[in-house]
Amino acid sequence: MLSCGRIAAVAAAVVMALPGGCGGSKSQAHCADGVLAQDDGCRTGGADEVDGPEVLEPPEKVWTPGPEALGWPHWTVGREWMKDVSLWSHALDQKPTEPTHVRFFSDLAVGNGTIFSLVGYPGPFNRFHSMVGPGYERGPMYFSDTWLEVRKAGGTAWKWQKEWIGRVNGTPIVWTQAESSIVGLATVDAAVMVDNNKDPLSRAIVRVAIVANRSSSKLSGLELAVKFAREQVPFQGSSSEDRDGDRRTVLLAPGTPISLMSKTGDPLPDVQAGDPTASSAGLVVPLPDIEPGAEAVVPLAYVVDAGDAEFEATAAALEGKGIDALFEQTRDGWAKRLEPATKVVSPDPMVDQYLEQTLLVLLTQQSAGGAICPMSEYTHFWPRDTAGPVRFLVSMGMFEEARKLLDYFWYGSVVGSGVKNAYSSDLDPSQDLPQEPDWDSLPALEGKAGAETPSHVSLLHYWYWVASGNLDFMPARLEFMKYATWKQAFSGDLLPFSGDETYRTAMAVAHDMPLLEQYVPGYFSPYSTFLWVVAAEGMARMCDAIGEAHEAATLRTRAEAVRKATDETFRRTDGAYLPYVQEGTLKPAKVLFEDVSMQPAWLGYVPPDGESAVANLTAAIDELGGEDGILVSPLPASYQGLLGLPISKGIYTGMNPGYYLWALAGARHPLSEAAFNAIRFHTTPTGTAPEYQILDDFTPLHLAYSEVGAEPADYTARYRPWEGGINAEAVLYFILGNRQDAVLKKLALSPNLPNGWSWLEAHGLRVGDTRVDVRIERPSRSGERPAAPEWTVALTNTSSADSADSDLLVDLGLPVSPGSVSAGAGPAASATVDGAPIDAAVDPTPWGGYVVRLADIPLPAGATAKVVVETGE
Repeated sequence: MLSCGRIAAVAAAVVMALPGGCGGSKSQAHCADGVLAQDDGCRTGGADEVDGPEVLEPPEKVWTPGPEALGWPHWTVGREWMKDVSLWSHALDQKPTEPTHVRFFSDLAVGNGTIFSLVGYPGPFNRFHSMVGPGYERGPMYFSDTWLEVRKAGGTAWKWQKEWIGRVNGTPIVWTQAESSIVGLATVDAAVMVDNNKDPLSRAIVRVAIVANRSSSKLSGLELAVKFAREQVPFQGSSSEDRDGDRRTVLLAPGTPISLMSKTGDPLPDVQAGDPTASSAGLVVPLPDIEPGAEAVVPLAYVVDAGDAEFEATAAALEGKGIDALFEQTRDGWAKRLEPATKVVSPDPMVDQYLEQTLLVLLTQQSAGGAICPMSEYTHFWPRDTAGPVRFLVSMGMFEEARKLLDYFWYGSVVGSGVKNAYSSDLDPSQDLPQEPDWDSLPALEGKAGAETPSHVSLLHYWYWVASGNLDFMPARLEFMKYATWKQAFSGDLLPFSGDETYRTAMAVAHDMPLLEQYVPGYFSPYSTFLWVVAAEGMARMCDAIGEAHEAATLRTRAEAVRKATDETFRRTDGAYLPYVQEGTLKPAKVLFEDVSMQPAWLGYVPPDGESAVANLTAAIDELGGEDGILVSPLPASYQGLLGLPISKGIYTGMNPGYYLWALAGARHPLSEAAFNAIRFHTTPTGTAPEYQILDDFTPLHLAYSEVGAEPADYTARYRPWEGGINAEAVLYFILGNRQDAVLKKLALSPNLPNGWSWLEAHGLRVGDTRVDVRIERPSRSGERPAAPEWTVALTNTSSADSADSDLLVDLGLPVSPGSVSAGAGPAASATVDGAPIDAAVDPTPWGGYVVRLADIPLPAGATAKVVVETGE
């Protein structure tokens, strides 16, 4: 999706078109949000003083929490659950003379599959941005930005001195808070959660706005203004805006009146407020008199519809429920939706909440039909963008959500008669499937669907099948998979770039090539061929499972030939994989590029701890750096100050941190802990991942922003499911090393306990229909030989004892403390399961360490196994 051409096209108007211009206090913004803060105070200075993650203290809790809320409104009395907020939060002290660049703002979102909006961009934090509905397809544009201001009647709005944004744990219910010396404004938002997207409530976002009197005198004549970036259509106390036939209406929430709250949180009687007035500029809500310390509470509804009948049905449903019930319904609905997910509990709650936040990033962007869409800038369903979401969802045991996505991919391809680079996000797979095309007779794939994207057809299904054990989509989709596999744009045994790889711009910059370099035509792509080989090998395994032995053999033969050509063409003599070669001459790239270097291990093209992966990883670190846990190509001199931004060190893709962490963890590299801790730097303060980032200060490469909803609404995009899924799955893989194979009924665990952690728990690890609880303990944290057992792992198969189909085998790979290694010799290890000895193999790592490997530990349904590992000379 990232286009070099688009970057060049927006470059001229990039920076000054951003809200607040391009000035801003870089260190001040990050000091407030805690991303670059340390326990001994915040770093100071500009972006050029930030060199990367330092040694962080104290042990166990290295991921620095965000700032606490500015203060909870009295309205939360009796609603205590709304104050249970995530540690991933963001605050900003605004300085009117130093407007802050948009890239320093954080993003959260509300979404339920029918209506979606980002929250938290500038001017102020309570701004709704890129709102769409009903349905997740953007069309020509989004609805315009809308935000709230507090002012004296007819006067200017108060300027906020401080702002904060966060979300309620377990939900995407979003809080914003803003303060001046006189008044405060807090908002809490929810896209109403429903069981069925046909429910009229699915078309509504509800917001409570709380205006507080922070002065010592009564405030009279105040009004709450709902502002918009485009002209509105007023109608009977509401403001409406049209977007390509869809409409958004903002009004006082039916069924919940404006109220006053005392300092003790008690409602005050006799609220006297005028009626809202609407104009082309927006909606104005007169507020009642507010005594010192008291609050006025204004309920608002943002309703999207495709006609009057839909609006009236939603308004009636809102009035019938009341806003408190809608918040509680949304809370309970998200608890139900997240219930199947594995729950990770570690000594650092920031890590646990990061995994939950990523699930919310994915699921708020999943349309009612099942498509996970990048809702910042793009919308649409992009099949290759779902690689990260599918990997993370199946690792977290959310097979049903991953399956909805796969079914959407299938449905869209049948409806569209072929594999596309992108699909509408508003298809309805509940409708009858139309007649399938004759897949074999369809023309060869070409253009942006000629490579890369089509390999995801079988690859995504394969990842889902191995984790879930569910192969009921076969053989119905076999011909579809064959079409997507065999009709790609091969030139001999190699594939081209698709022309839409997200890393191409960063690679062009790093290699000092023109910013407009597309790599199409003229270059062969190792990434496309890695993908094809892994997808074909996975498809062969699925064909074997349904008795299609001939097709499986044909796939393996072809995959072997493509693999051979890939290694001969792209692999250097030192074992490193090149990022491209020129067509015709096969002239190689002069240097490596980090994303492509890490992809072979992440994709499974090579075993992550095998000889090929180790050589490739070693060469990449030697050439590109990465010793601080961050692997980014240096910025050439010609690109210093790229596009007028303070960039002197480099830019990188949002999934780069996950690729690197995953490769390090899989190889048991000693840098993996540093890369794990660096994830805290790569994320936004609210725990999200952007499309592109600036290495100098780890902020998003946010080049363009449109408050009117026109394209580009955000460039590059924010709040990303693809990058977020890759990074979060890498975090989970590093700390737990979980690999599920429901086909073989095996669970593999290869954990790390970073930062001095002595324990880790995971509840509800899912292998097919079997659930496993795990507690891992490692008392020794000093690097010396432990007095207690080196590892204790408690495994519980929570399935009913009479469910024989839920029996599992568990493999463990446990790193050994350096103190267990004798000079010139490896460690000895012994292991028991429930006191009975079992075989323990001790294998060296390429980096001088050792791993104790225990294979095929029985874990019958309903049983618990306690594994104890001791090491010695």
